[in-house]
Amino acid sequence: LPFAALAMAIPAVAQAAPGVTDSRVALRAGPGSDYPRVVTLNRNTRVNIHGCIRRYDWCDVTARGIRGWLPAFAPCLELPSAT
Repeated sequence: LPFAALAMAIPAVAQAAPGVTDSRVALRAGPGSDYPRVVTLNRNTRVNIHGCIRRYDWCDVTARGIRGWLPAFAPCLELPSAT
C-alpha cells in the first residue's frame, strides 16, 4: 500500500468504545460500500467501536465476534448510565 493509503487506514480513535447500531446495516470487509458485505447487523446490535477514519465516515468495529467496517452514521456511542 502507498503511504497515503496506509495513513488513511489507521483509525483516528485509539481506545475502543461500546456502541449500538441505530439501523439495520451491512458490516463490510473494508471502509467503503464497494467492499464485500460480511454480515448484516440488525438495529440495536451491540458493537465495539475501535476507531473511525477521519473525513471518510467509516468506523472499524467488532460485532458478535466479527470485525469489520460500518458507515459512521450506523453506530451510536453508548453513554455510561448515571447512578
